[in-house]
Amino acid sequence: MESIPLRPQFDPIDFPRLLPWMVLAEVLPEAPGFDARLRYLGSEFVHYFNSGNLTGKRLSDLDPIFVRRWSEVGEKIVAARAPRFFHGAPFMVDKAFVQFEMLALPLSKAGQAVDFLILAMAMNPRAGR
Repeated sequence: MESIPLRPQFDPIDFPRLLPWMVLAEVLPEAPGFDARLRYLGSEFVHYFNSGNLTGKRLSDLDPIFVRRWSEVGEKIVAARAPRFFHGAPFMVDKAFVQFEMLALPLSKAGQAVDFLILAMAMNPRAGR
């Protein structure tokens, strides 16, 4: 099985212009199903996804409809053990006119398990054309 990149090998601070569009989540393996603690939410993510005051919260602390939506994303990344690409509009935040692309990167403490997820977002300028 191929090892997963180590968390110290990717420091979001190395990408200062992208920080507002990033999310760092720590996967919680002891939880049933998929769960993660939100360690960092960039300001643009907070704005477009109405997610202020979520830093430090567990995914399972959110409304069940968001838990299902984001757990599905997390499960896909963990199962793939590799980067995954997603696209679409923000979910249930009244901004369907905005289209996003998201690259999700799994990171590990020791190379074997997915221990962290970095989500890097970008607005899709071609959407709606």
